[in-house]
Amino acid sequence: GDEHPALRARLLALEAFKYSTYLLHGRDGRALAREAVQLARTAEDPLTLADALLALAVSLEGKPDVSERLALGDELISLGGGTTGERAGDRRLAGRTAIAAAYGLRVHAGVYLELGDSEALAATIAELEEVGEELQWLPARVYAAQWRATRGLVEGRFDDVRASWQEMRGYARAYRGVAGMRAAQAYYLAREQGDLGNLIVVMEQLAEGTPDNLYVRAMLALAQSDGGDDAAALRTLEHALADDFQRGEGESAWGAVLGLFAEVVANGGTPEQAALLYEHLVRYAGRLLAAVLGLGCLGAADRYLGMLCAVQARWDDGEVHFERAVALEEQARGRALLPRTRYWQARFLRTRGRSGDDRAADALITDLAAESTRLGMLSLRERAEALRAS
Repeated sequence: GDEHPALRARLLALEAFKYSTYLLHGRDGRALAREAVQLARTAEDPLTLADALLALAVSLEGKPDVSERLALGDELISLGGGTTGERAGDRRLAGRTAIAAAYGLRVHAGVYLELGDSEALAATIAELEEVGEELQWLPARVYAAQWRATRGLVEGRFDDVRASWQEMRGYARAYRGVAGMRAAQAYYLAREQGDLGNLIVVMEQLAEGTPDNLYVRAMLALAQSDGGDDAAALRTLEHALADDFQRGEGESAWGAVLGLFAEVVANGGTPEQAALLYEHLVRYAGRLLAAVLGLGCLGAADRYLGMLCAVQARWDDGEVHFERAVALEEQARGRALLPRTRYWQARFLRTRGRSGDDRAADALITDLAAESTRLGMLSLRERAEALRAS
């Protein structure tokens, strides 16, 4: 009731978080989160406000503009108040403020990942580790380990990803979200190492159980395509497009959904499908596409825009998008991202077929084949060699 605004705000924030992270389906997480924040501000309780602000930030992860999320992260850190050392001097104060500070750092990490700011991301992870270690606060340790795994995925340090998972496993009994976080990251590691086709049955079961979840459908479609069944992937895409596709704009994984489906279209879709996805995805140009809570990274949105341009024979626009994708992924130290962009750039050149394009494509293929071998991305190497031979 109205006499318990703090309790109502915290419950609303919890509901909003679950809808935004696909634990629940069918309601607008953003609307719930904004209502929670409004109530929390009247309750004058920092923990309640921290919960509500985090829920709102997570619900906004699908928006192209990151400025509101960055501001929410700033507010959370400010709500935390003081340095780690100052908080550690007062255990009661530490327990209350560490939560807000850790939430804020978690939000900032997501923004810096999408902006490709590798230095800011590394510094934010280090701050999370400091909060977790000095204050002995378990969630901050989990967040730090999860973000180290994400950085490992981006930078091609796959052994480090598994080491972070091992650390997270030690927290699993006390922090139940660990299992779901690891499962989501396992999808993206399988993608990098060419094992995504082995997850088709699992993704089919998830899609059947959550028919309204476009994110799961997009993950299934890419798994089908990666497993060599482009026809099944296109059927999954067509089903999503026919089922009120645009409602997904309010989802927190909307950018990732567009990127996943863009790759399916690039493997055999129509110019009309490419034009539709391009119209939505172009708003993410200049950013990396990330999964919910930063549990994975798909690479630069411009890579996928270039792929869609190839389907539409928009050669000049596609060339610019690939150049921008390479620049951003280099800035982000995306050693595991760049070989994929180079592969699709080489395909683009081969398809365009202008004078010198074959020679330029061969040079890209040589470089990406060598790098994918070093990183253990053997499926990508096989595709590169098949492209060279075509």
